[in-house]
Parts: sequence; C-alpha cells; structure tokens
Amino acid sequence: MKVSYNWIKEFIQIDNYTPEQIAGILQSIGFEIEEISVPFNIPDLVISTKIEEISKHPNADKLVLCRVIDDQKVYSIVCGAKNIKAGDVVPLALPGSVMPNGLEIKLSSIRGENSDGMLCSSKELNINQDHAGIMILPPDTPLGKSLNSLYDLKDVVFDIAVSPNRPDCLSVMGIARELSAKLAINLRTPELYVPRKTMDDHIPVEIQNDELCSRYIASYISNVSVKESPNRIKFRLISHGLRPINNIVDITNYVLLEIGHPLHAFDIEKMSDSKIVVRKANQDEKVTALNGIEYKLKSDMLVIADSKSAQAIAGVIGAEKSGVTEITKNIILESALFNSSSIRSTRNALNVSTDASYRFERGCSWDNSEMAYKRAIYLILEVAQGNFVSSHDVYSKENKNKKMFLRTSQVNKVLGTSYEKKDIVDILQRLQMRIEPQDDNLSVEVPSFRIDVNEEIDLIEDVARIKGYDTVPATLRISSLQENLEIEPVIEVQRKVQMFMSGQGIYEALNYSFYKNDLSAIISEDNMLIEIDNPLSKDTQYLRPSLLPSLLSNLNHNLNNQITDIKLYEFGKTYNFRKTSNKVSEEYSLALILKGNIESTQWNVKVKPIDFYYVSGLVQELLAKVFNLTDFREITNENTESYYDKTVSAVIHAKNGEAIASFGLLDSNYLKDIEQNIYYAEINLEQLLKAKSQNKEFVQFSTMPTSKRDLSVLAPEELNYSLIAEEISKLNSNDISVSSRLFDIYKGDKIHKDMKSLSFTLYFNHKSKTMTDDEINNKVTHLLDRLGKHGITLRTT
Repeated sequence: MKVSYNWIKEFIQIDNYTPEQIAGILQSIGFEIEEISVPFNIPDLVISTKIEEISKHPNADKLVLCRVIDDQKVYSIVCGAKNIKAGDVVPLALPGSVMPNGLEIKLSSIRGENSDGMLCSSKELNINQDHAGIMILPPDTPLGKSLNSLYDLKDVVFDIAVSPNRPDCLSVMGIARELSAKLAINLRTPELYVPRKTMDDHIPVEIQNDELCSRYIASYISNVSVKESPNRIKFRLISHGLRPINNIVDITNYVLLEIGHPLHAFDIEKMSDSKIVVRKANQDEKVTALNGIEYKLKSDMLVIADSKSAQAIAGVIGAEKSGVTEITKNIILESALFNSSSIRSTRNALNVSTDASYRFERGCSWDNSEMAYKRAIYLILEVAQGNFVSSHDVYSKENKNKKMFLRTSQVNKVLGTSYEKKDIVDILQRLQMRIEPQDDNLSVEVPSFRIDVNEEIDLIEDVARIKGYDTVPATLRISSLQENLEIEPVIEVQRKVQMFMSGQGIYEALNYSFYKNDLSAIISEDNMLIEIDNPLSKDTQYLRPSLLPSLLSNLNHNLNNQITDIKLYEFGKTYNFRKTSNKVSEEYSLALILKGNIESTQWNVKVKPIDFYYVSGLVQELLAKVFNLTDFREITNENTESYYDKTVSAVIHAKNGEAIASFGLLDSNYLKDIEQNIYYAEINLEQLLKAKSQNKEFVQFSTMPTSKRDLSVLAPEELNYSLIAEEISKLNSNDISVSSRLFDIYKGDKIHKDMKSLSFTLYFNHKSKTMTDDEINNKVTHLLDRLGKHGITLRTT
C-alpha cells in the first residue's frame, strides 16, 4: 500500500523527521517498507506562467511564438502545441531544468527565434502519459510559483506491506495514527461535514440480508458540478497509483486512500428510481461494470439495486449504467459495511479485484464508514459545489465496541519488563482506546477499526510494539518445569516423525487449521464443529476436527496434476467439541494418506501397489521406531471411523486399552468424485504419549539363532488376527521370546464359507541357547490348545 510522506504530515507534525527516519520508525512498529519512491521528480525551475499573446512563427508553419509572463518577468517561448490560447496558465521549464526523462532545458534558437525555456505537457513532467498538448493549470493559479510548491509535489511515497489482520492501516490516517502513538504526537482529524438528520426527500434504503450488509448509509447530494478535479487531488491520486476520472469519482478514491473506507457514487437520474435495495443477485443476473466487462452473477452474490435492476456488485465494482459522468447533476453517495467473506467469494468467482474489494475483504469498521461519508460530503461541497439534501443510515444493530481487561502485571510478566501503569495507559490511549483504570486492571474499550484486537495478549503486543521491542529485555522467560514437559515431547516427536517419514519417502503437507463446512462424514454424533467468529472466507469457517479433509484436498490436487503415486503426511492440531462433556479439545494428531505404488515406477523394479498390509506395517514400524512402542494390539474390522471401509480397516490399542491409531482403505461413498483405493492412517498423539511408558528398561540382545515355524489355522470369519497375536505374546517368558508375522489370508472354495485361513510365521529365540525341536513343538502345541478355545484349529489341507 502506497502512503505519501506529505499526506501523513497533514495528520501529524513530523517536519523534524526525514522520510528515511519515518520509514525506520514504521519498520520498528511492525510495518515492512517494501520501497521508497519519488513520484514526480519535477525540477524546482518549472514554474507557473500565463500566456499573454500567441503569434505565428515566421519560419515554421507548425510552430508558434508565445509571450508568457510570471509575476515579474516576460519570456519568449517557441511552442508547437495546438491546445493553448492567450490567457491560459501553463507550466514553464526554465533553462537549467533537468526533466524527469533526463532532458536538460537550455536557452535555444528554434528556426531563427529565441526560446527562453519550454512549455510542458503532463507526460514531460512525469505526471501521466498525456502528451497531446501543454498542461493547462487553473486560471486562478498564482504566477511565478514552482509546481512543487503549488501542489506539494516534492514528496516521497512509502510502499508499505500491511499484514491482513491490520485493515485499519490500509489508509494514510491509519499509518499516521500508528506514528502518532509511537512518537507521542497529536493526531489531527480531517475536515468533516456533519449533516443534520433530515428525512426530507430521503432515499429509501432496504437491506434484505443483514448478515451480508450490516450497515448502509445513503447520502443525497444535488446540483453537483462534475468536472476535472483540482490538481491537488489529481496529483495525490496519481502519486498513489490511481487514475483521475472526475471530481466526484476522484473524491471517493481520495477518501478511500485517506480514511481507508470504500465509497461509491450513483447518478440518480440514470436509475429507475431513488430507492436503494441491498439484495442477493438473481441467478445469472448480468451487470456491465464500470470497467466495461459484463459479469454473470450467482445467487449468493450481493448487489446494490434500484427497484428494477442491479446498479453495483456490492463492495467490488459499480455498474456502468449508473456511473457518474460530466452530465451528472444529482448523486447518491454510498458508505456501507459488507460481509468480508461474501466480498472475497464474489471477487474470486468473478476474477475482478479492486481497491474497494481489497479493503472489504480484510474488514471495514463502523467508525470509518461514518467518517468516510462525512469527509466525502465535505470535499464534494467544496470541489463540486453540490447541495447536501439528506442521509439515510440503515443498520441491523447498534455498534458495540469490544471491551476487555488488561492486567498491567501480566504485561510485565509476559514481556519481562517493568513498565509503569501510566505508560501503558498512555500508549493505549494514543491508539485511540478508551481506558478506565480499576486497581491493577485496566478496562479497555477497543475502537471498531481494530478488528485484530480480541484478547489481552493483543493489547500486550500493542504495548510492546509502541513502547519499542528494544525496551524488552533480551532474557529468557523462566517457566516452570511442568510447562516445558508439556511442549517438549511434542517438538521431539515431530522431529523424529520427520526423520522417519523422510526415510520412507513420504512428503510432509502443511495446511491451515481451518476448513469449510463439508465435514459431516467425519463428525461423530458426540462431536460439534467449532465455528470461527471472523473467518477469512467460507472455505475457512471451521476449525478442523480431523487432518483427513486437508490431506484429501492435497491428494486430489496432486491427482489433478497427473501425479499418481502419492504418499503424504501431516503433523498438526485438531479441534473437537464433545457434547457429552461440554468441553473443547485441542489435540496433536499425525495422519498419512497414500495412493498408488509403494515406490515410483522404474524399469528395473517390480511395481508393488500400496495395500492394507503395507499400511499396517508402516504404522507398526512408526510406533516402534518413533515412539518405542511395541506392546499394542491391532484389531481389524473394528467399528472404526465412518470414512473407512469396514472390511479393510483396523484400530490399534495400547496396553492400557486406549485407541491410539486407526488405518485402512477409505470408503468409496466418502470419496465421491475422487479416485478410489486411497489408504489413510491417523494417530492420536495425545493418547499415544499417555500410553507410552516413560520407564525404559535395558534388555540384553540375544546372540542365539532364531527358529521359525509356519502355521496355517482355520478361524471363524469374524475373528481378528489380533486375537491370535495376543495369544502368541503369552508364550513369552524371561528366557524365550516369541513373535509372529501374518503372511496370508485365504477365503475360498477349499474351506467352509464361514471360515478363513490365516497363515503366519512364528519366530522363537532363547537368550542363552539354541532351542530344540521338542521345546519349539511344546510351545506350538500349547499355542494350538489356547487357540482351540476360540474355535481356531490347525489347517491340515
């Protein structure tokens, strides 16, 4: 955002600070300066003069001789422009001037006639690209004055990066307010017109959807004289990258830059009536905008209409048919508050971005909506000689500023400082906050334009910014051991997870914690979505209850880009509100999403597709290597989350019985239009860290050889292999270790329809000797006896 140094000076007295110093101060309070530029660079020797006489050049048909005067001298100028006449006030570049394009002006003789300088066009002065003729100044312009002094053109423009949460600083006044707080300089307010509240000839205003438009101020101004703007307004707009159009439109843009609130002017005579209706567009309703482009609207878009048709796409761009032109006499001036998410959605859908939509998307305020229209009326009456008739202010509810408590002790505790209470109060008051001291606490009323201030820590940040981060001691804040214990395991786990996933060729995804309202498939009956009060858009309206939607979106993006072998994971927070406990939980989770082949396709490697057993092994290896957790149970076909295929999914329980992970094939009904055969796994890190034993016991590694036995058993179809694995684990003793690996599941004609065959390998290891066949056979017999109690028998055919 561009902000002029000279314009800032109209709000605060900073003559003692150079532009470079102001840039440094802005950076110190959190505003990055991307560029400092000189908008015009007009020489001081370009002065205002008046043409007294024009005569033909004796030796050139296309040239004329101009006799021009300033307040003291007479000049003879040779000129070829066709748009000048006697009596015009024009800029004259005197000898010694170096023009913005590098041309040096000298005394010269042109076709035998002396020329004492050069009359200048707007292009030659680097004001705009108009080189059709000489720039004509207003007839009442004082003569003999440099253009720089007449129009305050010796200026510097800061290009400031304003963060999305600070829309209050998208204006000259907003930046000046921050500087006034930092420098302890009083902030001046611009001249405003304060209208009488009259209902005579007022404009009817109907707001049909107060969620999308919470306030609409319509002001009726008659008998305006639409013409070119005064140079002081034109030059300000040009220096800030805007093109002057006419005085009414220019004033709305001028106030946009100055106050930060968008305005729009309608020509009443071009509307079917003077009624203003704020409504949703009709499906496929068409509007030809001021840029000449016809837009087809959707029914969720907001428009400003008269009784018959849309006259503007609300908060984005006006309609061409009601635009203000030189023949306009009566106008309606709009100042409104529109829903930021709605404006963002409309702007994205129509692919049209304007200075107005940029500000509405970030959030406009009650206070500025009022100040902006009063400022615009003041300028319109001054510049366009209109008559104010009335204003009609319609809103759904009165504005109520946020109020919160700030503990001065907490300020110093968080910052490690010892600021005086009066210093804290002074800073907040300079930021236009109302303060009521209450012992150690301060009751703070936050102005409506500070939409970023929502809790105590935001106020503490403001104190630190304005007081100066250099006043905050560079010492570590001493915290309790318990605080460190809560965060350090998560950081360490994240580091280990990253190393493990990197070794497996699985890429990390980083997503926002916000999501849109299409999460019904992953919400249990006991859970409610947590809605955000002030979302960036409809697509970021809720805190995510699971990592699945974001990862699925990442996967779909890759599929759309012809990437078919996809392995992604995310380490992040999920948010749930449990109805039964009436509590909000904020938990760390780890999730993986996988599709395609285990390894990328290569000519010399046999392709192996990702399947349930690969995912199962991956999750178990993750638990073992990252969390040192091997004592758990895997239960297949358990009643897992609704987005899993019930026949190809599993839940892993820790020894304490808590479910710590789930994985499996995503259900085709949940995937809808996305490609199938997608595997997903999610690990609840909170439960996992609770289940993980903190006591590590060293066991000497056995150097004895391992013996193997392959078994095939017949088991009821509904039985899970985890039950067999649990019985196998009971064969372990102090001297003998027994483990297993499932390598085949068979269902078919060779066995009973209600049964399945499970084939697995048993691994036997004694810590001090090689086991004999009799010892191994005894263990196998003991296992089969225990399995028999569950209806499991040895398969013999």
